[in-house]
Amino acid sequence: MLNTSLPPQKQNVNWVIVLHGIVIILIWASPFLFRWQLIIIVILLYFLQIIFLGDCILTRHQFDVKKRGVTFYYFILVKLGFAPDMYRVRFVADYIMPPVILGVALTWQLALNNLPLIF
Repeated sequence: MLNTSLPPQKQNVNWVIVLHGIVIILIWASPFLFRWQLIIIVILLYFLQIIFLGDCILTRHQFDVKKRGVTFYYFILVKLGFAPDMYRVRFVADYIMPPVILGVALTWQLALNNLPLIF
């Protein structure tokens, strides 16, 4: 049986949860909002924060953890009543989602010749 417990949250983190949700929505909408070059920069910054800080900045503000494990996606899935494997969710969030988002941006902007809505 999978362990779907969440680590303890810090106090007064509702603003972090809302901000994290907004950031995730913007990331998934980014292929249609921002130029693909900017998306590459954001993906690189994401990986740099994982390498140098060991975790997502917002996740560290939300949870009282010392070691990387939980992701915002895992948090949401558990809250919705699912029982995901934490490692698999983290793997998909770190290594599958960024190339998919970049691939959608490249297809939308270069192959289909569409301009981003914002810049």
